[in-house]
Amino acid sequence: QTEVHVSLPKPKELIPSIYEKAKKKQTKWERFAQAKGIKKRKKTRAERMETLRLKRANLHEIGPDGKPIPLEDTLKKLQEKKKKEKKRRMS
Repeated sequence: QTEVHVSLPKPKELIPSIYEKAKKKQTKWERFAQAKGIKKRKKTRAERMETLRLKRANLHEIGPDGKPIPLEDTLKKLQEKKKKEKKRRMS
């Protein structure tokens, strides 16, 4: 029984994989955000609730007597205004 040991040289270049992952292209927004240093972050529940509260606060209108008009009435006015605007555009 004769055994032959051969030492092979280390490979000099790597063979590219056939199934190489495609590099994801950056969107325009991602490039802009990277240039400006904008980082994506998730809002906390408290921040979301505060935003919602401010949005609702801005919907309230002040009546002639200085008291806020209820939210439902304000929303109805907005809906009627949108309907009138749409009718005007459609005719």
